[in-house]
Amino acid sequence: MSTDQAVFHDLRMTGAQEPDMAHDVPLDAAPARPLRWLDQPVSMTGIAVMQWLCFDGIHVTPVIDLTSSKLMRAGIALGEGEATAAADELRRAAAELRRCAIGAAAPGGAAMRAEIKVAQAASWRLASSAVKIAGMARSVEIGDIVSRHQLHAAIDVACSADLEQRWLVAEESVWFPACEELLRRFVRTRLAMTRRDYALASGELAQAAGFLRLEAARAIGHARRAIERTAAELAGYGAPATLAPAATRRNLERCFATACLSLALAHRRWGAELVQRGVASKAGHEFHALSQCLYGLTGSVEGSAGPAASSAAELAMGVALPLLGRIPAAQPALTKRIEALGRALLGLSAMVAHGQAAVEL
Repeated sequence: MSTDQAVFHDLRMTGAQEPDMAHDVPLDAAPARPLRWLDQPVSMTGIAVMQWLCFDGIHVTPVIDLTSSKLMRAGIALGEGEATAAADELRRAAAELRRCAIGAAAPGGAAMRAEIKVAQAASWRLASSAVKIAGMARSVEIGDIVSRHQLHAAIDVACSADLEQRWLVAEESVWFPACEELLRRFVRTRLAMTRRDYALASGELAQAAGFLRLEAARAIGHARRAIERTAAELAGYGAPATLAPAATRRNLERCFATACLSLALAHRRWGAELVQRGVASKAGHEFHALSQCLYGLTGSVEGSAGPAASSAAELAMGVALPLLGRIPAAQPALTKRIEALGRALLGLSAMVAHGQAAVEL
């Protein structure tokens, strides 16, 4: 049995049902989370995203986990003419994807049926991308792929979408240290626009769109659709000339506000569910990330929405800190804070929409 066959065999042994259309996952289905929760606390180390990958000349993605770092090293090796080293790095990336695929399909006791279905669909897509990356390693060895540009071009839209499924099942030790990077991109975009450095602003927006595309995998329903639309809109500013009109600044702030609020809704939904499951530490990280989104929102809204966002951010931190064990809090008080936060987010969504239908929680 080949390695490529083995990964699909291992998925079947976990009981994962192969979907008829691995890419056809209902948009409103519950997103996958890791199905085996860790009991021990996760060590959070700061991650400075300094490297970016650009697949097929369109999709920019941050280098923040083992898979993306291996792909980056493979590209560097190809650029230096080290085909053997590049092939080895690609095989390591494929091995990491196989590990993620098996982990996503593993049964868990607390997971909902819809969550299991989506996780299993993600596992097949991850397995498929592992096979494609392993195939690229063989292409490097025989000389069909000889440059970094050819490697990144080989990772087409479909393959990069499969690769991003790993964000669905990533532990918080991967996504939480990088959750503030999106807001940093927004701040840097504003500074670049003020200096009329439209080339720099365009690059920052492409990177922001890359983060949003990853985060969309963790959201569901209205929040997910809003994040996907915003990512596509930000990616549309690829040409610096498109940023020059004065109306563009107002449109960008609207995009930033939509992104921050939609991400906040996604974090709140998962945080509330994790509290119900009794997974306090993981829920705390969700609410902490939620507070950062709301702090980011204050820079993109006007009038009463700014103070409302700041107040909601403080409320989110009041939920996060007890869950993370930083300060004591009784369960009834915590429940009331979560309910109050939900109401605050609903009011904020109405303010941001300027009287339009509020985003559903």
